[in-house]
Amino acid sequence: LQLDPQTVALGGTQKLMNDFTYTLQQLAHCLGDLGGRIAREPLKALACITAMFLVNWQLTCLLLAFVPIAGGMFHLFGQRVKRATRRILDVVGGLYKSLEETFVNVKAVIAYDTAGQHRRRFHWQNRENYAHSMKLVRINALSAAAVELLVVSAVLVILLPAAY
Repeated sequence: LQLDPQTVALGGTQKLMNDFTYTLQQLAHCLGDLGGRIAREPLKALACITAMFLVNWQLTCLLLAFVPIAGGMFHLFGQRVKRATRRILDVVGGLYKSLEETFVNVKAVIAYDTAGQHRRRFHWQNRENYAHSMKLVRINALSAAAVELLVVSAVLVILLPAAY
């Protein structure tokens, strides 16, 4: 960040903080979208299982043997996502606090020539945020791949007796 006191005074600390808050709101929106899926997906699963019982209850019982495995996977990935999200929120909170301190005390930062120190701290915190965000992306990608592998395995186990 390379802002002079006049830019901060004209734009105001409030505008700069609002820009940063927007980023936080986007993160919250993504988390809300995940919450919507958590409510919607079990209802879809219940409807599918009911239809499957109506078609062939024996094969449905065989398929339901995969439910404990899926439950364990969802629990494991859910815990990892929760920890990663908590870390991201902590890092973003520290980043927010650092920006606020810099913007509020911009005259002192310039007077004592500590802009480089503030910039380095911001870049370090931003890299930390990026690293934690990428970890969350990897967890989400791994969970999606694991769920697809489980679904394909379940379908194969069901298709063999069904084809017989």
